[in-house]
Amino acid sequence: MSSSDSWTASQRFYRGRAKVRLNNLDVTGVSARTTREEHIQVLVEKFQSEGCIRLNPDNFIKALVCDNILPNRDDSEIQTLDLPDDIKLTVFHGKHRVLAADRFLWDKLWIADLYSESLPREFQVIIREEHPNAQPFCDGDIYQNIRMYQELGDVKLLST
Repeated sequence: MSSSDSWTASQRFYRGRAKVRLNNLDVTGVSARTTREEHIQVLVEKFQSEGCIRLNPDNFIKALVCDNILPNRDDSEIQTLDLPDDIKLTVFHGKHRVLAADRFLWDKLWIADLYSESLPREFQVIIREEHPNAQPFCDGDIYQNIRMYQELGDVKLLST
């Protein structure tokens, strides 16, 4: 499937953009990358020296949301999604940004592009593994991802 085909298909599951409290973002779930403390600290220092530019679309994160918790939305502006503390949205990528923001920001909000939890796993993998700010995968992360897909019995995802 070409990247334009996957983008079109994934847009059917796109539910909008919102400000989300950091404590509602689950960065501990299945991830394509290993969390690195030194990378988090570099981002905190960058936020301190250059500012934390949350309105740049390249800095938005992508997350899964349950359709029944989304309120009626006004797409003319980015609204805050006010969720109970026990609701967690699975983050596809940007966990280092979220962890650094939690240390730096006073308002504890980040902007997320939200996708329905019914988004097929194939598209979840594509979104999780591709991002304009991403650093190259290290050998350990590549091996970890191969093993994860093997254990899931999802050989199809190994070829994406």
